[in-house]
Amino acid sequence: MKAKRFFAGVMLWLTALCWLMGSGCSFVDLRTPWDKQTEIFYVQYDYGFHNDGKIAPLLSGCSIFFDLEKYEIEFLAAGDAVYVEYTGDMMVLESYPGQVVIQKGSLINVWVQRASVDTLVCGEVVGTGEEQTRTLFSETLTFDLENVPKYVMTQSDGSFKKLTEVQEGETLYASYTSQGGVNTLYGLYQFDPTAVKETK
Repeated sequence: MKAKRFFAGVMLWLTALCWLMGSGCSFVDLRTPWDKQTEIFYVQYDYGFHNDGKIAPLLSGCSIFFDLEKYEIEFLAAGDAVYVEYTGDMMVLESYPGQVVIQKGSLINVWVQRASVDTLVCGEVVGTGEEQTRTLFSETLTFDLENVPKYVMTQSDGSFKKLTEVQEGETLYASYTSQGGVNTLYGLYQFDPTAVKETK
């Protein structure tokens, strides 16, 4: 009996120690299905494959799994970070696009950290065949032009066209993120994506 009590006391002490130190001990999981958790998804665009003829915003390769209007989200620009707060277990069903499922819990809240937006001026067409694109110029920023999107969103409803079909000298809007002094370009637009709500 004393041995059992001693063993139970040791396990209780270890459980408390793991909880205090955040050591990630694998033999105990102190979470409950009601604990809030947050997952970050990054907006990327599918150019017509998933939704024929239209750009479809995806969340880290997954279909949007909540009502945008409910969370007062008017528009998702490529590069936006979408924070999803939930309880339970979140699973992603492997498909294209992926399907997000929340089990033994529910969605609590959604909010967006917006990508930065600036203007670029279209230059000449360069390259050949599938690699053909346009040079882009900015008075304030430098970009890694090896990863320039090949398409431009022309309207907020998801209509788009090839970047090479845009006129030289035309000004476009670009959504991008900055990290470690490097600006990464994610989306190109013929309208200001930050003003979609006002132009509807």
